Amino acid sequence: MPQSSKYFYAVLIGCVPGVYYTWIQCKEQVNGYPFAYYKKCLTSETAIQIFTNHQLKKKQKEEILRSNDKIVIYTDGCCKTNDKRCFAGIGIYYKDGSKQITESLPGSLQDNNRAKIYAVVRALETCKNRKKINIWKMHDWKTSRNVVVKNKDLFERIDILTSNRIGKVYFTYIPGHKGVIENKNADRLAKKGATISMHEKKKLLPYNSFMKFNLPIIKRNNSELDYNAAVKLVVSMWKDTINNPKNDFTKYL
Repeated sequence: MPQSSKYFYAVLIGCVPGVYYTWIQCKEQVNGYPFAYYKKCLTSETAIQIFTNHQLKKKQKEEILRSNDKIVIYTDGCCKTNDKRCFAGIGIYYKDGSKQITESLPGSLQDNNRAKIYAVVRALETCKNRKKINIWKMHDWKTSRNVVVKNKDLFERIDILTSNRIGKVYFTYIPGHKGVIENKNADRLAKKGATISMHEKKKLLPYNSFMKFNLPIIKRNNSELDYNAAVKLVVSMWKDTINNPKNDFTKYL
């Protein structure tokens, strides 16, 4: 046994899970490993107990996943860039082939990570049977550095959806480019969703430009209107533009 430091490390997710007696050994197992997770303990007994319990839970999970009484869903998110703007989408693929879902990522924040998390939300919402998350939840959705977790709104939705389900929900990370057919299908659907998002956003560009240009003018020249009334007026102007491109808007201004 190598010379021990004052701490002991239970590597739960890493290159080679196990109990390690120095930080250098632990670091070798977790550095660069996707979603690596370890626990630092004051005694070797505690580290061994944590690792043993984790292995037992892992075995129980594997037994459940091998059973036929389960729903297996593959999810993915994708983000494409066009004209320096980002467009994200999601893909959801049910292993039994019962559902294939492609959607664009709603909202102004468009990135790959948010798309992947939102795909999990939609998978839970579309599944017919109506854990780090728990750690963040106990700390008011803040990280160990006291920073609010990114995409907190989506993690809260996942927490509610999993809590309200009858059966247990297990999340499994599947590395990309490993030849898993279902994973490839989810990726394909996510790319399609990003393309849909791109087309949807492009359709909104003329409308957004119209609103951005005209709303300040309407508000400046019609001080008696509150913001919502001003928006409704500009929307009416936009509809008039669609119906009659030669329309004269001086009556509004």
